[in-house]
This record gives sequence, structure tokens and C-alpha cells, in this order.
Amino acid sequence: MKVQQLDLDLDRFKLPNINQLFSQHYYRRNKTKSEVETLLGIFFKRDLQAVDQYPLNIYFEWWNRHKRIDPDNQAGAGQKVILDALQGCGIIEGDGCKHISGLYHSFYYDKQKESLLRIRLVEGQYEEGNSGQGSLFAGRSLGAGNGFGLGLG
Repeated sequence: MKVQQLDLDLDRFKLPNINQLFSQHYYRRNKTKSEVETLLGIFFKRDLQAVDQYPLNIYFEWWNRHKRIDPDNQAGAGQKVILDALQGCGIIEGDGCKHISGLYHSFYYDKQKESLLRIRLVEGQYEEGNSGQGSLFAGRSLGAGNGFGLGLG
């Protein structure tokens, strides 16, 4: 099992959040995303090696000084841009289910600490026939009587 880690200083390197991306016109949004991916690709090529064992789990640790940005807004756009940049610069072959078995986010707040994003790529954590690491729906049907109240039965 190979583990790689990279820290991005979020005070210096501003990742767009979902609200910032979707408030822009389509062409401007694509230009912003492309610029961020290009810059990320430079860091990724310098500090990470190409992944050779799939599928892998990717862990995101978000360290912020404040709670002004909703976690889903920060992680949603950040994850998308990061995965596309990892794929674009050749660190990962793809970002589909064949290549990634899990995406995990944790959020921490500390006014004294710098804002950063720690990305960890953990290779080889999926066994054939296993649906993931303690998935909420592992071994459960989403039909009637599942306890979720989805009315899918």
C-alpha cells in the first residue's frame, strides 16, 4: 500500500468554491477551472508520483480559520478541480469507479493555524467484492422496509 500526501496552502492558493464557480458565466467558469487545474498540475507533477495500483482512496483534510464557507460548497468544487487536475497531469489514469474506490472529507477549524488542504492518495485499499469501507448502504437494499423512508420499494 503506497501513500502520497500533498499540502496546499489555501491562504496563498485560492480554490474556488461551488458558489463562486456557478455564479460565473459558463465560459468564464470553464476558464477559471482550467487555470486552477493548470496551476494545480504544476504542484502535483512536482510533488506526487503517478499512481500504479488501483483503485485508490483519496482523503481531503480541510483546515480553515473560520466557518464562513459551507463544507459542501468548499469540498464540492475543490474535489472536482483537484481530481480533474490529477487526471490531466497524469498522476491518476481516471476519476471513475474503476480508479477511485472512496473520497473522504474532514473539516477542521483553528483560528491560529493557516488554512490548508491536505490531500492523501492511498493506493490498494479495495478488495474484490467489498463495497467500500463501512459504506452506509453496504449490504442493504434501498427497497421498502429499509428504514430510510425513501419509498423506493
